[in-house]
Amino acid sequence: MCNRHKIESEQADLNKKIVEAFQNNFDFCPTYFFFSDYSSSIRKGDFNNVEFLNEKLLPDTTILLSNRSFLIAEFGRIEQDTAKYFDGYYYTSGDNGLERKTSYYGGPNMRFGALVIKNDQFMQLRRPFPYYVRTFDSLPIKRSPKNVVKRMNKKLQRFYKKNK
Repeated sequence: MCNRHKIESEQADLNKKIVEAFQNNFDFCPTYFFFSDYSSSIRKGDFNNVEFLNEKLLPDTTILLSNRSFLIAEFGRIEQDTAKYFDGYYYTSGDNGLERKTSYYGGPNMRFGALVIKNDQFMQLRRPFPYYVRTFDSLPIKRSPKNVVKRMNKKLQRFYKKNK
């Protein structure tokens, strides 16, 4: 088997494991699957041009999005939080004596593998929302899609129960 076909086959197997993981371990909300080719249409809210997939990862025209309010879950890398957060004040010498300055800090650049929750524009959510579960894909011991999805489901259930 040539390298390209091997990679495609491995990706198809992983995609099937992800679908199965959501079907068997995720009951927080309905889930819909689509290939990334349709991300632009999803982002625009143009669902008529999206082929949603059944459990065998085949296009199924009977699958319709039941709610226009949704989140995206994808396996990928945590993005750096580029927002600035107030950290406090400090004093420094200036032309007019001591001057009070404001200090800010930014989020860390973690870039580790995770199941990441994003908004309908594919922007990563932030705390306090439970927006990721690590896959440990860069370590010798990795979490299976099943375990990652199960952990995300538990985190979302707890968050919802605590905040409803």
